[in-house]
Amino acid sequence: GLRSWAIAAPNSTLDNLYGPTEATIAFTAYRWRGDETDEELLTGLVPIGAALASLETAVLNSKQQPCETGQSGELYLGGAQVCSGYLDNPSRTADAFFNINVTGKTATEWYRTGDLVVQGVDGILRYIGRVDHQVKILGHRVELGEIEHVLRNVTGSDLVAAIAWPRQNGSASGIAAFVCGSRCSIEAALKACKQALPDYMVPREINEIQNMPLNSNGKIDRNQLLQRLENATDG
Repeated sequence: GLRSWAIAAPNSTLDNLYGPTEATIAFTAYRWRGDETDEELLTGLVPIGAALASLETAVLNSKQQPCETGQSGELYLGGAQVCSGYLDNPSRTADAFFNINVTGKTATEWYRTGDLVVQGVDGILRYIGRVDHQVKILGHRVELGEIEHVLRNVTGSDLVAAIAWPRQNGSASGIAAFVCGSRCSIEAALKACKQALPDYMVPREINEIQNMPLNSNGKIDRNQLLQRLENATDG
């Protein structure tokens, strides 16, 4: 990862840029120092940083009110780079673009990213995962990104995914995980997860697969993984 790169090329500069298509790709930036602690990285991911000049970010709760510093919430983007909506798709536009006033911000038109973040006292935004990857397991709120962070650490693979499973009537009672290219046995991975996670977050099963399914954006296709679990149950 980046730590290995920093060792191999100590004179290089590494910048992490974040920004969805709806906000012209590059919206926030973080310059990698190489000495970040685990606390600074949260789920093992490089921070997405702070907004570029003249742009604004807001971390809001489900009621579109600002979150306290250090509290996770959904990332909203405001400023000249945010587009006005989707072409010929008013319903999708209404779900993602909002005209709201946010305390302490000058922007009034905002794009809802669907990304879950935390903003520290240093003003730096740290990515946790997707809002729709936040689930409830046995009454506990679980961020799947936290489980995946542990899986990456214990398996040595970046290609991991945690799925809320099994599901019944819209809720889940456990976790199923997938890993591609694990450097340890499944038994060892499960044992390490039990040592690092609360019981309700420990995967009930870890499935080792040869190829991780990806969607058109190059991201892990969770729907395909969910279909595999459903097919295995039906079989």
